[in-house]
Amino acid sequence: MKFKKYEWNVFICHATEDKENIVDPFHAELTKHIKKIWYDKENIKDWDSIKTEVIKNVEKSRVLVVILSKALLQPKKEKNK
Repeated sequence: MKFKKYEWNVFICHATEDKENIVDPFHAELTKHIKKIWYDKENIKDWDSIKTEVIKNVEKSRVLVVILSKALLQPKKEKNK
């Protein structure tokens, strides 16, 4: 039986608005226990290519963690008001 090799153990998906108060502390705690975590703050160099980077690296991750919040679920046009 072949097992898929993953580049990342965890991929963190979140809304930008949640980064400082929720995601940063979560990531800091998670890194105490798990290595190889994909987090945009550390892994995105060219923010223009974020969509491509996210799609590419979700596929390379063992687990996807979605920080579900009002900010993430709010339609983009409402965020800009």
